[in-house]
Amino acid sequence: MDSRRFHPKSPVRFVDFVASGVRTGAYLLAFCATPFLAFAQGGAQSTIGTGLNVPFGVAVDGAGNIYIADSVNSRVVELPVGGGAQTTVGSGFVYPTGLAVDAAGDVFVTDRGSNQVVEIPAGGGAQGVIAASGLNTPSGLAVDSQGNIFIADTDNSRIVEVPAGGGSQITVGTGFTHPMGVAVDSSGNLFVADTGAGQVVEVAAGGGPQTVVPISGLKGPSGLTIDSKGNLFVADAGGSQVYEIPLAGGSQVSIAVNGLKYPSSVAVDAAGDIFVCDYGSSRVVEIAAN
Repeated sequence: MDSRRFHPKSPVRFVDFVASGVRTGAYLLAFCATPFLAFAQGGAQSTIGTGLNVPFGVAVDGAGNIYIADSVNSRVVELPVGGGAQTTVGSGFVYPTGLAVDAAGDVFVTDRGSNQVVEIPAGGGAQGVIAASGLNTPSGLAVDSQGNIFIADTDNSRIVEVPAGGGSQITVGTGFTHPMGVAVDSSGNLFVADTGAGQVVEVAAGGGPQTVVPISGLKGPSGLTIDSKGNLFVADAGGSQVYEIPLAGGSQVSIAVNGLKYPSSVAVDAAGDIFVCDYGSSRVVEIAAN
């Protein structure tokens, strides 16, 4: 990987972010155009947050507060539910990318610039570094209902699980190529945005079999989330699209978002509002529930 493409103060296009894979041919499949069967839907749209510079990650906590990894500004910002002043949370980041919030309101941040995962405790306690070793440009992450942390360790082409309460980290699933996003459902099944392969992979809870989720038209999936109804949302950075896939069955949906340019992550709140971090246009878009 050419480290110059990851200078923490330089805006990086999605295609540059995965450029090493392109050089080896790993991304040829991911960026080949394929037909898709989705239809478009989406409510009123607005841009949220101020002063953002190439934001990469977005997450929503149980109360509806919104967190944004504002990468080039080396900060994480919080937008309080119901309005109010935007604030900066945590400190010392180099190039934060992925975000996740657990049931207690603790915020977890992947800092690609320092190859660390940082925890910001709910209520403003002292932040700490999660004991995950050997990370190489980590991107997205997720936390399950038991507090286990799953990290997309992008340039090591693996998913790392850090058990709740300590214990040895393990590698989950096999055969990934530069994965950038992860999500976990209420049953503990893990979903991986396998960016280099242009697909989303499900790894059954407890290390069971893994399967490819049937999604049409993917060109470079980056971010994932699962809403309270069990629907999977995919930010397809390579195709500048956001998709909703009902995991219990039903048609794939293309979420209509104006002017997307490399959407890197997606989050959904309890009301069904969708938040898209559009990396290429330095904004976060909120799409109101229909």
